[in-house]
Amino acid sequence: MMTSSNHQVWFASHLLRRNRASGSRGFSLIEAVLSIGLLSITILPLVLLQSQKAILSRTNYVESSRMLHMSYYTDEMDPDRPSYSSLFVDSSMNAGLSESGQVIPYVRKPDTANSDAFNRIIHFYQYQNATDSLTSPRSKVAFTHNAQEVRIRCGNTADFMDSAGLYWYGDAYTYDSTLKRPGYVTGSHSGVLGASPGIADIINTQDDALFQSYREASGAGNNIDYSFNVRNGAYTVKLYFAEVSAAVTGSAPNRRLIDIYIEGALQNSSGFSPFETTGGANRATYLIYDVTVSDNVLNISIRPNAGTGAGYFPRVSAIAVEKRAS
Repeated sequence: MMTSSNHQVWFASHLLRRNRASGSRGFSLIEAVLSIGLLSITILPLVLLQSQKAILSRTNYVESSRMLHMSYYTDEMDPDRPSYSSLFVDSSMNAGLSESGQVIPYVRKPDTANSDAFNRIIHFYQYQNATDSLTSPRSKVAFTHNAQEVRIRCGNTADFMDSAGLYWYGDAYTYDSTLKRPGYVTGSHSGVLGASPGIADIINTQDDALFQSYREASGAGNNIDYSFNVRNGAYTVKLYFAEVSAAVTGSAPNRRLIDIYIEGALQNSSGFSPFETTGGANRATYLIYDVTVSDNVLNISIRPNAGTGAGYFPRVSAIAVEKRAS
């Protein structure tokens, strides 16, 4: 049984034979039309096939690019990245991402209005060209990261991974209420960086490096202040200390005594001494306080106690803030 295509070919050939049998020279109009028709029947499937291949290739490229972006964005939202804090403040065009030799410009725009120290939202915008208007992205996607705990390695700007696999941000950023970035408060209570790397062994810890650095008040009567934008609720604050000064003896006048204020309230009834609490120098210790925040900002202030010796300013080695159930 003839198919429609076979029937068309037979019919065209039959007409051509009849036309040639009649003695006609050259191609008649009918022959020309039929020839074009035959070519169309032959070429059209090839054109459609190539078109389908092009569409499939483009679809695969788009999907590959989408997956590349998803992976890249997810990686950038990883709070264990050393550049996590700095990426959160970036809103410029980036052209460092490419797929199959094709540059894929993008912008990461922080949603600071709905973010805080624990909850970060970033909108990623993808563009056709790096010269495109920032208001005309080709696509966009939002990523959210929710942390349970935020940790700062005071006195050292380098990030740190401890023996338990926990990540500590370096003390490289000032507190910024607009960007919702946690950090030390600028001004007379910002303190200065200090370190005693020559003390190789800190007792009571497997993480010596965490206690070999510290932020210290910049002068007599000054505090060390840190702030965290948070949602109202219950939090646990952990403050880490080690007395690494050989001059401190635990006896007047060589005493370092500290008062801890959280949310404006004094937390210790008497001056806290890392040396006297642990029984000597180069010993790690920490204090834990459960607090409630009602103004969306957790404020921590480490101040000199009235009984501290001259020149022995407050110090702190690390701070960790954890969300807890009310």
